[in-house]
Amino acid sequence: MDAAARKAHIERMISVSERDKIRFAFVSQSGKHSLVWAAWGSGSDFYLGARGTLGTNKISLHASGICRDALTKTHHDKLAIHTGDPAADRAIIKWNRLPTPEVGGVPVVSLVFPTDYMTQGPPEASLRKPVWVFPAAEPGKAVEVLFVYSKGPPEYIEEQLKPVGSALFHSTLTNGDCVTALVRVTEFDFSVIPTTD
Repeated sequence: MDAAARKAHIERMISVSERDKIRFAFVSQSGKHSLVWAAWGSGSDFYLGARGTLGTNKISLHASGICRDALTKTHHDKLAIHTGDPAADRAIIKWNRLPTPEVGGVPVVSLVFPTDYMTQGPPEASLRKPVWVFPAAEPGKAVEVLFVYSKGPPEYIEEQLKPVGSALFHSTLTNGDCVTALVRVTEFDFSVIPTTD
């Protein structure tokens, strides 16, 4: 693919991503990939989820400030048939985010991709459903993707947040909040991973 064709391809991917979910993954130097994650704004809310589990659970960051990692309604209703408890809360975890500041940003969600645990092959992608693949950290470390709420033009926010990490992408919500995905390399504490023992 020559430079002009590559540029046109990237512009089409950006155009699709602006109207749909942004799908992203990381690839190690050995060619192993992370799971693909999707992120998207809908009105004044923002959502995240891993490919393969979006039908069962997702992370919801609501304009009200209430944040949840919860089962989807469809999956919850299917489980309720077996458990006999349709009133059970769909949320696995709930928290309240701080109000969006006028200056700077407030972190709301952090996703960590430890390089040594990447096991996937290249992700399936198409022009209609592109996947942005970024380099992983070196072995023994991790890439952290931090989702930060802020106000103001994305370019201004990206400049303000440079000491925290590099901007991967952003989404401006209808209420004026801007959600920026920042990426940075971090040390990884392997003791947080449960063992078979």
